[in-house]
Amino acid sequence: MTTDPAAYAVDLRPRHRSTFVVTTAMCSWDLVVFRVEPASGGRPVFVAKPGEEVPSFVAALDRGELDEDLVRALRRPPRRRLVRAPRPRRGIRLGVEHEFVVSREEEVVDVRDLLADLDLGVRADPTDPRAQRCPWGGVVTADGREAEIATPAVVLGPGSPAMVRALTDVGLDVLATALRSRLEPEMALAGYSTHLNVTAPRRGARAHARRFASVFAPSLMLLLDRPTSPGLLVRPRPGRLELGGEFCAGTDLEVALTFAAGAVLASRGPAWARARRLQVEVVLEPARERYGWYVDRRAVGCDLYTLGREAPLRRLHTSTSVSAGLHLEQTWELARAALAGRLSAPELALVDAVVGGDTPLPRPQDGVASKT
Repeated sequence: MTTDPAAYAVDLRPRHRSTFVVTTAMCSWDLVVFRVEPASGGRPVFVAKPGEEVPSFVAALDRGELDEDLVRALRRPPRRRLVRAPRPRRGIRLGVEHEFVVSREEEVVDVRDLLADLDLGVRADPTDPRAQRCPWGGVVTADGREAEIATPAVVLGPGSPAMVRALTDVGLDVLATALRSRLEPEMALAGYSTHLNVTAPRRGARAHARRFASVFAPSLMLLLDRPTSPGLLVRPRPGRLELGGEFCAGTDLEVALTFAAGAVLASRGPAWARARRLQVEVVLEPARERYGWYVDRRAVGCDLYTLGREAPLRRLHTSTSVSAGLHLEQTWELARAALAGRLSAPELALVDAVVGGDTPLPRPQDGVASKT
């Protein structure tokens, strides 16, 4: 896998030719639909591409390799029925959404008003009118008052956690530069939350999320959150599981993302037969803003963030207690096995060092962003 974030760069802005114009009609992570329209006006045609094929399609378009094919497509009579949209390739993918609080002279700014006037990329997301797909490959949008960046989906493989981390750094620089152009010199931007995304089956998503929470939520909370954090969000989404906690960056982000990827794999399919033996009593509350569950810091019967590794967890199937530290080691053993052959030994060793180390968990994050 390449280690260069530029490999995910793709500019979806309009392309003008002498005989036609190509624009982006619809843009999601799974699918991009391009509108090809005669330069003189007339009936357009639409070209749909799975997300992973978009960079190569745009590159071929820019080289002029598709001009003849597109002209022929415009000349053909319209189809009598819609063509089935191409399906994205199967495989495990990782991504991160970071939210940031923007302030000016210590007063929090509502970024929705700012981003509406910034031209950062293409607005074509059917579910989020504020989202702009940027040339670096990711998305900049607003989640309430906070600014948000979302990385493109990265295929799970050697180097993928570090690649996602590098893409978040690129996105942060783009966002900070754009906001600074509006608020300079008083602008400050600080990390607010992190949401980890891992591919998961669409079928049975709700049950999968509950299984994940009953085994792996306490462990991920120790790795992702801080001593002052409220808790963890576990949200089933179409084709993925979204796990939200405190802002996390740097090596800590790689560790949390690696654990999350293995845990999602270990909580489904045949691997669940082993993982279910480690289920603990966890009280799940409905998430308030969007569908999913919220795991409070006291959901295990004690304050997990205060007691850390020493917090007692009660196993469902044996009615015995186990320390959160031992539970973390056992759940990482399962997640690590699920990642065998998918990530390199040094990447797994990063998590080994945290899980088996003496560092108190949860811990203050080293990578809390602050761009001023």
